[in-house]
Amino acid sequence: MTWRKLVVLVVACMLAPMAWAAEATGLWKGQADSGTEIVLNLKVEGQSLTGTATLGGGKEQPISNGKIDKDELSFSMPSLYGGGTVNAKGKLEGDSLKLSLEMAMGTAQATLKRQ
Repeated sequence: MTWRKLVVLVVACMLAPMAWAAEATGLWKGQADSGTEIVLNLKVEGQSLTGTATLGGGKEQPISNGKIDKDELSFSMPSLYGGGTVNAKGKLEGDSLKLSLEMAMGTAQATLKRQ
């Protein structure tokens, strides 16, 4: 293998996780299994995930503690109920985002679609 091919291969391997992570950037809409509407506007910078969340048609709120690694992500967002926090963990699957939402009331599942 020539040096040129080796360099191209190494660079491609280094950039592949960034390409996956970049796919999370954008607007996502869907519902939790409880029926609550969820709208996320996400932005990826390296392994950092920022953006906003709107739950149940309420006020847009910033997400916090956002992280992304390949196709898995996590973040926190304010709860609709009593000022608590919802901790979200999810997985990107093409134009779908599958989330597990942990909150004081229990756990919910949600599927969001890229808009």
